[in-house]
Amino acid sequence: MLSSEADSFPANAQTFSILEVTPHLSPDIRGGIPLNVDSLATALRRRFEVTVVANWMGSKPPPKDRDYSLRTFRTRVVVLGNPVSRKMLIWLVQNTDGFDIVHAHSHLFLTSVIAIFIGKLKGKRVVLTNHGLVSLSQPVLLQHVWIGFLSKTILPMCDKVVCFTEEDADRLLAFGGKRNQFVIAPNGVELAGFDLVNRTLEGTLRAVWLGRMVREKGLQDLLTALTQLRHLHDRIRVTLVGEGPLEAKLRKYAKSSDLDGMVTFLPWVERRDVPSILASHNIMILPSLSEGFPRVAIEALATGMPLLCSSLPQLTASLENCAIYFRPGDPSDIANALSWAEQNRDQLLVLGRRGRELVKRKYAWDATVTNWQNLFDSLLTRSGSGNSPREFKRKNIVRDRLSWRR
Repeated sequence: MLSSEADSFPANAQTFSILEVTPHLSPDIRGGIPLNVDSLATALRRRFEVTVVANWMGSKPPPKDRDYSLRTFRTRVVVLGNPVSRKMLIWLVQNTDGFDIVHAHSHLFLTSVIAIFIGKLKGKRVVLTNHGLVSLSQPVLLQHVWIGFLSKTILPMCDKVVCFTEEDADRLLAFGGKRNQFVIAPNGVELAGFDLVNRTLEGTLRAVWLGRMVREKGLQDLLTALTQLRHLHDRIRVTLVGEGPLEAKLRKYAKSSDLDGMVTFLPWVERRDVPSILASHNIMILPSLSEGFPRVAIEALATGMPLLCSSLPQLTASLENCAIYFRPGDPSDIANALSWAEQNRDQLLVLGRRGRELVKRKYAWDATVTNWQNLFDSLLTRSGSGNSPREFKRKNIVRDRLSWRR
């Protein structure tokens, strides 16, 4: 059993240094990886000296109020979705010697691959976190070729490869790699920031989605599904919160399909405003086509919010029987799930109660941070105390899941 509190760092102990290398960081780019890196780096400052290195794409200056050291590089060159900075490469070559661990985020980005190579060349402990196998923003076949190449060249350089779910580890292992390299470290949420909300689910069913508007999130399928539910226009409302390259296209489709009365677009909100957005809605819908383990899903569950989401293996295994599942990429199945939810609100309340308990049991943020601290401790000392993230072993997936189908 994981401990419920992150251990404090003894004042007289040696302080090790962690170099976090990420392709993007919030608020420059909104999305899962940037938010995850920021939250983790902030939490790890309890025990380690942490430096985050990131590309910076926008015109606004980087933040100066972070608890960790931040080094950003203005980046204008993007190749197949990969920001490339010559200055970052030079900085990594010149400065990696000063760190004990190099932690790279996502095998899909050239920045991370370069950091792994340099880290290994410098004799450092190297960790890679997998944030999802592929991105639908680029050709999937090309990414499979890339992953196959990395599995034979770059992954063997990593001391550990961290996955949020066993299903993601299984998929990445299929391309190669050693099983004992892989550890499972589920994402988490601070329960204190996401209080239980007493939802009655009366009146209009208000569904919400939050995130970055990119193809893999399946938002086009969601809007197409809503065109099949016009007879429920006064019973179902969907709010899309976020921004991204597909925003203009999605807005145009919603308008041309006369969905203005069923769909509302809201701009990206700061992290501190997410709890209030969740509290003002009844359910969350996640029509993702490809996904790692979305933090927003467990944030919603923490408030007792029912979920409707794609039946991706990593989601069904992680969210267990706390969601209603539909086939990814199938607008008709999404429409049927929404229709079922509108007619079975008492069962949605059951899902919400289960979800809160699931988060308390498996996805508490303190346990997440402790996992990471102990993983890094074990790499640095080879005798880390406490509970480390578990090594990957195939287990039976939970079968007791709800579906809108009966």
